[in-house]
Amino acid sequence: MLLDRQSDHGSVQVGTKYRRPGGLEGPPQVAEVQGVVDDRNGIPHVRFLLSYERANHTFEDGPRTLSLAAFVRCYKDPI
Repeated sequence: MLLDRQSDHGSVQVGTKYRRPGGLEGPPQVAEVQGVVDDRNGIPHVRFLLSYERANHTFEDGPRTLSLAAFVRCYKDPI
């Protein structure tokens, strides 16, 4: 995925952390935004680091990338 142009990305800001509730899909997750940029087609994407706790251990994964629309659907709660 080639990311290059920046545009207005609303309230998603670099350095902000967002929480995704747990449930049937597993434990709650925290995403820390590393960057928000548009791809060549003008579609905004969020690059983030993911962390979650399981059995008293914190796991970190990433970086990951989602479209801005998918990110705000999944990670609704800023912390």
